Amino acid sequence: MSSLRINLKNKIIISLVLITLFSASNLVNAFNGDYSPNNPIQNEDAFQDNINKVTIQPEKNNDANGPRNLERSSFIETNTLSSQGYINPWTLEEVSQNNLTNKEPSLVVEGEDEEIVHAFWHAIPAGGTRENIFYCKKIGTTWEEPSQLIKNQTTSDKSPKATIDSNGTIHLVWHRHWIGVDGQIWYTNSLNWSQRILIRKPTSNDRADNPDIIVDDYGRIHVTWDELSYGDFQVFYASNKNNWQPEILPYPSAFAKGPIIKWCAADNTTRIAYTRDQEGFYPEVCWIYEDATIEIYHPSIAVINTYMTIGYDERNGKDYLFWLQEGNNLTIATNNIDNPEIWSLLDAPERTAVANIGHLKLYCLAGNTIFISWKYYHLNLAIEVYAFSAHKNDIWRNYESIFGEEGYNYKKYNGFKDANGNIRIVFERVLKGNTSASEIFYLFLGIDDRPPTVNFIYPKPYDILSGIVNVSVEANDAAGILQVKFYETIDGATSLRYTDYDAPYVWSWDTSISAILSRKIKAEAIDNNGEVNTTEIRVNVDNTPPIFTNVLKKEPVPVYDNSTVTLSCNIQENDQITNASLYYRFKGDSTWNKTTLEPFFGREYTTEINMTVGGKTVEYYVEAEDRAGNIGNSTIEEFEVLWYDLGDFDGLGDNIEEKYGCDPHNPDTDGDGLEDGDEVYIFLTDPSAKDTDGDGYSDGEEITKGSDPLDPNSTPPGWFALHSRSLIIMASIIGGILIIAAVIYLLMETRVIKAEKVQEKASNARSNWRAFWAQIWRGAKRTFGKETKEKQVEPKTVKEPKKPLTELDMQALERKFDDYIQQIEVLTFDFLERKLNLSEGDLEDFLLEMKRKDKPIRIDLESKNVKVIGKTEENQPNND
Repeated sequence: MSSLRINLKNKIIISLVLITLFSASNLVNAFNGDYSPNNPIQNEDAFQDNINKVTIQPEKNNDANGPRNLERSSFIETNTLSSQGYINPWTLEEVSQNNLTNKEPSLVVEGEDEEIVHAFWHAIPAGGTRENIFYCKKIGTTWEEPSQLIKNQTTSDKSPKATIDSNGTIHLVWHRHWIGVDGQIWYTNSLNWSQRILIRKPTSNDRADNPDIIVDDYGRIHVTWDELSYGDFQVFYASNKNNWQPEILPYPSAFAKGPIIKWCAADNTTRIAYTRDQEGFYPEVCWIYEDATIEIYHPSIAVINTYMTIGYDERNGKDYLFWLQEGNNLTIATNNIDNPEIWSLLDAPERTAVANIGHLKLYCLAGNTIFISWKYYHLNLAIEVYAFSAHKNDIWRNYESIFGEEGYNYKKYNGFKDANGNIRIVFERVLKGNTSASEIFYLFLGIDDRPPTVNFIYPKPYDILSGIVNVSVEANDAAGILQVKFYETIDGATSLRYTDYDAPYVWSWDTSISAILSRKIKAEAIDNNGEVNTTEIRVNVDNTPPIFTNVLKKEPVPVYDNSTVTLSCNIQENDQITNASLYYRFKGDSTWNKTTLEPFFGREYTTEINMTVGGKTVEYYVEAEDRAGNIGNSTIEEFEVLWYDLGDFDGLGDNIEEKYGCDPHNPDTDGDGLEDGDEVYIFLTDPSAKDTDGDGYSDGEEITKGSDPLDPNSTPPGWFALHSRSLIIMASIIGGILIIAAVIYLLMETRVIKAEKVQEKASNARSNWRAFWAQIWRGAKRTFGKETKEKQVEPKTVKEPKKPLTELDMQALERKFDDYIQQIEVLTFDFLERKLNLSEGDLEDFLLEMKRKDKPIRIDLESKNVKVIGKTEENQPNND
């Protein structure tokens, strides 16, 4: 009996699974509309096409610069002296590299970025006995091999001085000494180095020496030198503008030597500075004007030697004389272009462990800074070195000597300030105790004494702003930017609003803190040298959106379908309106239509819209934006659109019925079962044709039976196709009923088996047939919840059922059950009976209730366990 029931149970379960799968698939297909011969499944090619649309982007290389290979020939050292100083950075390079006795260097630079450096000096070549002029060029970071520019062994060519004009032509002068003949001054240029001009050949026993050269802004060449004649020195001057005719500077320039020549663009004068020996040495400067007029000026402070230099202020034409007076005191004096006879003295920088000062140089930098250098004997190092100092705002900044390598002396040097304000210097370095060889070195001093540049990126002057504005500025400086401060001025009161320490420099400005319309904003940039620069602009602020009045429908009154409506409004605004738009829709629609409002007169804006449908309410509002970006919206207004339909009331106005050829007195002109208005506005069919697509079926029939009245290939389906959906739904319902009946049978079968076991133990058990039907009755009553007044006959050994569970009890049991199925994959009935304190029958009822609540479980009545769907075996703990 027991085995028969098991076999029957297996067959029932298999049948139920098949019925369930069939019913579920049909039910899903029926409601999704996929069960139809006219709706094939999407083919695999289309799916593959979608996959092919996905493209994989290759990984980008974030190193935009790529590998870099920097090369520097004869590189010695590069460094930054001080972030608070003006030298930033400096670079030192060897030039000569020839193991000769190289002396008295000079240099010039060319190129837009001054990246080409030309160096000149004199040396006795290997195997020679007389000095020749050597030349070496640097392009970028590489020095070429030195070459002999002017060479012969019958003369000594020494003391080269070079300059360069705006066309890139290099001009060179030097001193030539013949054996047994006094010195001469010669000139050549880079257009043809072999073409040389003798500028000065002294008479009798005179000797010309110490030449210097410049080219003025007009391309004219000016040369000066000193000349020993009869035991006294005189300063000479010549220019190509007078065919190189030498001129002696007038008295009291007699007894003068060591001239240095400069060009002053402020007044187009050639200026020559020198020392004059007349009852003591005094510095002196000679101004040579365009008309050859000469004026001589000098401060009345003595010079103890011939080491004196001149510089001048490029912007206002001041002379700066730098010399050494008695007591080894450095002295700097300056005059004024408007009154050059009056000189002012500047305090000189303090020095320690200094002796034998000489070779003074002075450079007037672009930022009103005086930069000086000189050679001296360092008492502690016992070598000759160079010193540098910068003077600005009455403060000297002294830099430790860049040249201080032990075992070397640093001799004569020449230098100049380039167009970018940097200082270029060439000098001699001699091994201490060895005068047979000296080297030429090149020094680049990156100078920054200018204030930083600062400019507004956004906003621009007189921009109209509103809300939160990101004010951005660009600030740059060679020494680096320390900080940028942002200020706002309202009604004459200036306030600091924000300080930014890192680029990009941006201030998030809330313009709504004040109602003042016109404001000033200022940016102040401070560099790492403490230099300050500011920029200020005026802007306009408008935080008030446009205001709307008289938003109304002008005409017609009333509005019928198929008519044009004119709408207008007045817009009040402080600034110009950039755009105005009308938004409208039928009430209840989710999408707004948009059209542009055009200026009509004064502040009035109008537009027109066409109404094609009647019987509806139109909603509309106006949106406008001003130049400041403020956007305003009016309130929503509305008007009614009436049907012009006085005949058949079919939803199609009389004026439109005539357009479609319909009868204004017949709501269904073509007799297809659809009213004319529905055909025009809903189904888009022809209201005057019964069969719009000509497939033999009327428009009304196709709409009723689900085919497309606009497609001749879409026709109403046959009886089976029409009712196949209903049949499938009916079959699914029947399958569901069978599943419920089978579940009830299984529940009753379980009760019967349990009752038989109880009855076998009872002495006076009822017959199996009666007990079977008694169990069926109890199971049906429990399943369907029906009450019966019939007295139930139970075996005396069976306990009375527990008190029915309340709703609160069920909620508590459900929470426990949820905890168990989250942690355990397979729950046995015994485990659940113990944990939930339920009898076997109550447990089965509880599990069926959980199944109806779509818990992720599968109930196996045969093995008496519950399997949790989706759990893995390795996560299953012990049920006990």
